[in-house]
Amino acid sequence: MHKIYSNKISILLLILPALLLFIVFIPISTAFIVGSSFFKWELLTPPVYKGLDNYQYLFTNDSIFWIGFRNNLIWIVGNVFLVLVPSFFLALILNAKIIGKNFFRSVIFLPVCLSSTAVGLIWYFVYHYKIGILNYLIRFIGFENFQHAWLNSEKTALYAVILTISWQWVGYYMVLYLSGLAMIPDELIEAARIDGANSRQVLWNITIPFLKPIFKITSVLAVVNAFKGFDLMYIMTQGGPNRSTYLLALHMFDTSFGRMQYGYGSAIAVVIILLCVVSTLLINKFFSRDNMDA
Repeated sequence: MHKIYSNKISILLLILPALLLFIVFIPISTAFIVGSSFFKWELLTPPVYKGLDNYQYLFTNDSIFWIGFRNNLIWIVGNVFLVLVPSFFLALILNAKIIGKNFFRSVIFLPVCLSSTAVGLIWYFVYHYKIGILNYLIRFIGFENFQHAWLNSEKTALYAVILTISWQWVGYYMVLYLSGLAMIPDELIEAARIDGANSRQVLWNITIPFLKPIFKITSVLAVVNAFKGFDLMYIMTQGGPNRSTYLLALHMFDTSFGRMQYGYGSAIAVVIILLCVVSTLLINKFFSRDNMDA
């Protein structure tokens, strides 16, 4: 086995299937989408070259695009404060020597194993006005006036879905933070304790600096996933009410396959890709600068 892994040809043959799939489904499909974005193409009619017309209309006349962009920004903030922050503190708690920590780790991670369709349906009925468990608990404790149609209100629908995302993915990021915590040398923490450092000082001066690479990875994943957000929003609200939960990915889907404007939908897809790339570069630059300052 060692001879196989030390042979470059063997390694190439092992990664070749995955490499071919990557080439077919990522660069080629992305190039096709970029090329399609310069055409007026309604799928059932031949494509007509329009240059930058799709992009010009997108940024100057498409108010729905800016609604989706605003909602995506709120989605990103929600991912940071309701997913990344809780998952970090859960990792700190479950990294300590407490009884049953493996059980709690498994329970918190369990929602990650569920499909988005299942999660969306579960929480759709949690938020349901008449039969939902949330309103039932509100009635049970005697606050009937606080009952609410959580997914049918413009004020609460987006935040309700963000809470659903938090419930599903907090365990995933918790595991990433736990992997980073496992790499911190115990001797370093013990030496800090001997020198008189308290828990807050250990956290600030040892734990957080060691976890900076993990913070960078989780930040990139959270922001990119926020810009790609589609499945839960489509299942739970389909962008409503009154587009209060409408995201860029939903706009791309509706444009491409609902209105059959594939060329314009491709332009929206290209903008989403660019937003993901720019966000990744900015996050990398931020953490690189932070490391240099440290």
